[in-house]
Amino acid sequence: MMIRMAWLFSLAFLVSVSFGLGSAKARDSGPLIWLSGQDAGVSSLSGEVEVLEDPEGVLNLESVQASSLQSWHRGGARTLEVAFSQSVWWIRVKFKNEGSDTERRVIEFRSPRIDFLDVFYLEDGLAAHRYSVGDQRPVASRPIQSRNFAFPVDVAPAHELTVVFRLALKDGVFDVVPLLLWKVPEFWGQQGGEQILLGLYLGAILALSAYHLLLFLSSRDRQFLRYALFLAALALWYVGYAGYGYLYLWKEFPWINNLLGFVVPSLIFLLSTAFVSNFLETRQRTPRIHIGIVAVTLLLLVPSAMMLMDMAGFKIRMDWGLHLRNTLMHALGGLYLLAGVLVYRQGHKPAIFFLTAWLCLVIGVWVYLLSTFSIDWIPVNLWTENAIAIGSALEFQLLALGLGYRYRLLRDQAANMEQERFRQELRAKVMDAMSHEIRTPLAVIQAATENLAESLAKDDERSRRRCEKILRATRRMSGFVHDHLGDFESSMKEVGVVLKYCDPRELLREVVSSCRLNEANQRIVLELSDLPEFLLCDRRLMTLSLRNLADNAVNYSPPNSTVIFRGGADGGGVWFTIENEAPEMSSGRLMKCFEPGFRASHQPPGTGHGLTLARSMIEQQGGSLTGQMLAGGLCSFRVHLPFKA
Repeated sequence: MMIRMAWLFSLAFLVSVSFGLGSAKARDSGPLIWLSGQDAGVSSLSGEVEVLEDPEGVLNLESVQASSLQSWHRGGARTLEVAFSQSVWWIRVKFKNEGSDTERRVIEFRSPRIDFLDVFYLEDGLAAHRYSVGDQRPVASRPIQSRNFAFPVDVAPAHELTVVFRLALKDGVFDVVPLLLWKVPEFWGQQGGEQILLGLYLGAILALSAYHLLLFLSSRDRQFLRYALFLAALALWYVGYAGYGYLYLWKEFPWINNLLGFVVPSLIFLLSTAFVSNFLETRQRTPRIHIGIVAVTLLLLVPSAMMLMDMAGFKIRMDWGLHLRNTLMHALGGLYLLAGVLVYRQGHKPAIFFLTAWLCLVIGVWVYLLSTFSIDWIPVNLWTENAIAIGSALEFQLLALGLGYRYRLLRDQAANMEQERFRQELRAKVMDAMSHEIRTPLAVIQAATENLAESLAKDDERSRRRCEKILRATRRMSGFVHDHLGDFESSMKEVGVVLKYCDPRELLREVVSSCRLNEANQRIVLELSDLPEFLLCDRRLMTLSLRNLADNAVNYSPPNSTVIFRGGADGGGVWFTIENEAPEMSSGRLMKCFEPGFRASHQPPGTGHGLTLARSMIEQQGGSLTGQMLAGGLCSFRVHLPFKA
């Protein structure tokens, strides 16, 4: 993540070195560098220069030249290390050409983050030329268009050239600056290689960002959006941090450089914390560390606020802000790592991707650091020079894989929850169907007993008491079904749609046989035509559905009418129809019968949920249930099941 990357980058810059293999030749105790055609393609100047501090920032070139030798001191062995300072710093280096041809070199400050850099070329003690550059000055003022600050050095045969640099920063925060001396061909070759590597690095980041943005648009998972925005913000920050943004994108707006240096990182910190907290589920798994992460992230907004106040005209010590930011970044990186370890120990599998990604970045940083210490078993080459970029690129890829893995886990959990919800709904529907199956015969018994009691002679007290017992029993049973059937649901085993092959003829005959027990002087007709030998369905659900249709057909048909059961097959599957006479039914009322709670008639008693449940159970098997009115006042219900559900 950006926090870890910035954290380790800050560590890396503390030991930044040149990319060369040798150093310029100094043939005496003074800072005089002899140039010849046999020199290495690139060498370090940091140890061969003289440095002078100007605490008040009041010296000019003449006063600097007049300064005593005791005021100057030699630079660092490999880098110029100034760190936090409000002083102005002067750097002096002398060249002499011992050959017979003009020697051309390029001096490069390998840092694009110097606010004000003035360069003076002195010949025979007089200023021959001057450049005024810096990331707060126009790009056009640079003599060489490069992301870092580079200056040409041309020394004629048997001549000396003194180059004096004046470094000043508005915020007083100096990066560790390697100072290099290049031969011209090697310099431009290195520039081309750097741009290729930057293109590959940024291309990978932006491709990942676009990919996760598309994933967000398709899945609506906000974690993909957080990661896409984080990568986009990181790419923007890196373009500015590496100096390419000012060189190519915002040449006329130098204030954007400071904005990217302090304000954009705050956005990256917020996005990084949002991503890590959600990825590791720190709020639920490590609540105390989560509070610490959020608190440190919010405190990291303070340096950005200081920068905005400084840009608004308030006098702010930005070195204090940078001290605070570096301290908080290290704390936040440590909290991220601690949270990852604890969450992994709790068994959260995506945490292994997070920790592995962290390890890749750490290895990349240490390979780079060790290569700069001139350790023999770690060579200085293209891979070790860009080990940090390689490690961070692997980190981004691993986090992307971890994010995908986490998404699959969440998707599987959602699928399991959906299956469980489906089972619960189906269980409820089965229980409703069972309730309906019990209530229907109870209602018939109750209605028949009430009619019987009314037809009894007044003096037949014995039969009347028997009818009252039957009524009390049926009412008690109805109340029990109404009040306690739901309790049976908790003791049922899990149920679902279980599709198996069964004989459709046997299925329909079983329904007709059950229907004949409830018929009241109706004539039951069964017509079977081209039914196949096997039907793929859930027999339990099909039986409940067809019995519901059959009971309705018998109960709502006039006495001495005919109820016809038919079964057959077409090109798409198997169908069943149940037809009965319904002279008072209309097409509009028939369609409403599928609405929950609607009853076409209040006799016989019922709940109005039977057809709704029947249609739902048939649709769960991939089939359909429809109803229509036929000529002659016939009502027809048709069940259709495909051959393959």
